[in-house]
Amino acid sequence: MDEWDLDTSENSSESIVVPIFNFDYNRAGRGIFVDTFEDSVPSDDEPIHDASILEFPKLNLPEEVFSTVSCSESIIYNPYLLSMLVFKGNLNSIHEMLENDPLTFKNSVNQPDLRGNTPLMLSCRLCTSSKLYEKIFKFLLHNGGNPTTKDLSGWSLLDHAICLKNKSIVSAIFDKLYKQKMKKWVTNKVLVLETLKKLPDFYMEINWEFDSSVIPLVSRIAPHDVCKFWKFGTSFRIDTSLVGWKNLRSKRRHMSLYFKPKDLKTSISEEIFIVNHSKKAVVYIFAPLDAEEKAAVVDDIIKTEPMQGDVKLISYKFIPCVNWRNKPVIQKLGPWETNKYKISYKGQMVYKKKYKNLGPCIESEYFNMEIDNPTVSEFSYPSQNETTQSVIKKSKAFLWQSPNFPFTLQEFLPILQMIGEANSSVKKLYKFLSNENLLEKLSPNSFPVKVDIPLTLSVKAVVSFEKFQIISDGKALDAPGYMVQSRKVAQKILTCPKKRLLLVNLVI
Repeated sequence: MDEWDLDTSENSSESIVVPIFNFDYNRAGRGIFVDTFEDSVPSDDEPIHDASILEFPKLNLPEEVFSTVSCSESIIYNPYLLSMLVFKGNLNSIHEMLENDPLTFKNSVNQPDLRGNTPLMLSCRLCTSSKLYEKIFKFLLHNGGNPTTKDLSGWSLLDHAICLKNKSIVSAIFDKLYKQKMKKWVTNKVLVLETLKKLPDFYMEINWEFDSSVIPLVSRIAPHDVCKFWKFGTSFRIDTSLVGWKNLRSKRRHMSLYFKPKDLKTSISEEIFIVNHSKKAVVYIFAPLDAEEKAAVVDDIIKTEPMQGDVKLISYKFIPCVNWRNKPVIQKLGPWETNKYKISYKGQMVYKKKYKNLGPCIESEYFNMEIDNPTVSEFSYPSQNETTQSVIKKSKAFLWQSPNFPFTLQEFLPILQMIGEANSSVKKLYKFLSNENLLEKLSPNSFPVKVDIPLTLSVKAVVSFEKFQIISDGKALDAPGYMVQSRKVAQKILTCPKKRLLLVNLVI
């Protein structure tokens, strides 16, 4: 570097001060200075006798460190440094990075590299190479790694772990997802409490039926159910009877889902719980998993085959139904006058099945920043022969909307979402009614008194909200004095795969 031009006409050499270079010795390494010694650098108030002292020091930077230095800036590091340390399996340096520069670590742990993989995803894929990568994976996951991250092909962290059949990694991911679900439950609980305060105290029935224009007598053969709903104050209760369907026969139990503040007068210590009136038992659905439950659930997850379903909406139409005189169809359902609408949509569903990864490329290729297309398969850990199937599906539904209902759909959706966590039928209803395209078309001050939801190409579910009435007391929400049973025993978690599947869907 050329010598700096010094203008000494106005300032004598005694008044010149050496600029301060701010280097981070801990991260860059003291070895980058090869020809400069601390003793040869004068202090700020010491006069300079030789202008050559202002020459910039020679730097010997490691390949993985790309720096920009100025008189007032620290060294700027390669944004993929953490990914490089993961690839090298350098757990000690990863520890030091977290201890010495937690902010940079926090910004890097979920930062995709030029191949679209976060350090967490990279460590998961490298687990086949060495057990050391398992330790790195768990360290990153414990220190801010996002368990829901996906790669460029749309496969999740859990998908890759299942393909590897790595029980330790799957278990760690499941634990993290479970903790996130519990945090989300706390957030949803606050939202539901605010919603309940705004709604009037009422009783309502949600009637479920099944019908088909192709298959005869479906409405007589298929199961049906009536969900009874009470809301009073900041509490609600919903009763159902249908718990299963097998060999054209329905299995029924008198079941209740409660959401209410903790009551010191009873033995119930949770805010949301299920009551089996037939067996006189109370079950906490959000109770912590014990070791046996977790082991059984993880074993089920590893046995699954990761599938990816991407739905692309091609067209969506929300059209008012008209009669033969081309006038809007207005029907009276109970005390409510409703407008009937037809919903027709066309979507493309792409299904893809995942297979085991072929394995990593070498480090020099993975971090080669000069290639034309960094997303090509040989640099993103491909899966062999991923089979893809595309299906174009058309469907239609009908909805009866009332502008005079005591509350709106938007106000009721948070409650439907919470009920859907414990009831698969209500969950399907919530997914249909919470669709963004539908919410954009619906009047904001209306409520869908009746909807029919297509389940298959030939069968639909008809859901209607009936017998609405205002109530003045909350006696129906008094919790029974039944004994509390563990979820593992009450729902036969260890012996019933379907119950474990519901538990998995609750978390993932």
